[in-house]
Order: sequence, then C-alpha cells, then structure tokens
Amino acid sequence: MLKRSLLLCSFFIAGCSAQPKSAFVANFENMCAYPVEISVHEYSNGKEPFSPGQKLDSGESIEVLSQITFSDSIEQSVPPGYRLDIVARGKSIVLDKARFLAQLAHSPIERKGRGITIWRVRDMALCP
Repeated sequence: MLKRSLLLCSFFIAGCSAQPKSAFVANFENMCAYPVEISVHEYSNGKEPFSPGQKLDSGESIEVLSQITFSDSIEQSVPPGYRLDIVARGKSIVLDKARFLAQLAHSPIERKGRGITIWRVRDMALCP
C-alpha cells in the first residue's frame, strides 16, 4: 500500500512539473530623434526589478516586459499593475496594462521555439 501511494505521488509530482511554460518578452525601441527615459512597474516575475529612469538614446532598445507563466495568454500574464513610463523633453507617455497590450497588438512578433514570444515595440507615436 505504501509503495502504491509513493508511486502515485511521484506520477502526480512529475505531471505537475511537466506542465508547459510560456515566456513573454517585450523590447522597447526608441524611435524618437532624441533620448528618452524609461521606467517600468511590475516588469518581470523572474528577474530583478527594473531600475527606474533608464536613459535610452535614439535607436537603442531595452527589455520592458519579461513574464514566465503557465498560461498561453499574454492578457492573463501581464500583471494588473503593469505600467510603462516614457519621459522626454518635460513630457511623458504612460502605458498602463490595457494600453500596453493594445500597443503589443500592433508590434512585430518573433516566436522562438514553442513557448517564447518576443515583441518589438517600435512606434513613433510613443515619442513624448
């Protein structure tokens, strides 16, 4: 009886650890003709917090989202408090979760393997 219980537990544990994971990554590319300052709130669930106020010269890019999840839905994977702040020349643009997801819908996508999706956010409308 004990052997059966242990065997059942080992199958249960193996089954749970084999559940596929997805990774969602978004890189912001500064399309402005001038430097911008980037801050991101709730950027990642697996990396160090985003250092606020990172300067980005024209043409440079930076990772602004990194989420690992068991879901295959980007909408469910971006935290509710996600926010991307873009500041330059005394003006700012703020993308909350809904606006950020709308931006991703119009951004080029690269898929790596079965579970990694990478967006490249590059839009001149995001120049403050």
